[in-house]
Amino acid sequence: MDYVRGWSGNTEIAESRLVGWMGLGRSKFYDWCDRYGKINEHNELVPRDFWLEPWEAEAIIRFRGEHPLDGYRALTT
Repeated sequence: MDYVRGWSGNTEIAESRLVGWMGLGRSKFYDWCDRYGKINEHNELVPRDFWLEPWEAEAIIRFRGEHPLDGYRALTT
C-alpha cells in the first residue's frame, strides 16, 4: 500500500490505475487499506500463553525435551 500510495503521489497516476497495472484487484487493495495498521485478527480465537494451565506448559516443555531431534512440525502432529 505504501508503494502504491508513494508512486501515485509522485507520478499523479491514480492508485486504482497502478493497482490494476500490478494485476491486483481493486477490492483486495482497498480491503488491505481498511486493515492497514490494525492487528491481524482471525475468525477464531488465537491461543495465548495465559490460556495454558501450568501443568500443560510443563508437559509441553517435557515433551520437547524428550524429543530433541524432532523438528517443530513433527512435534505438533
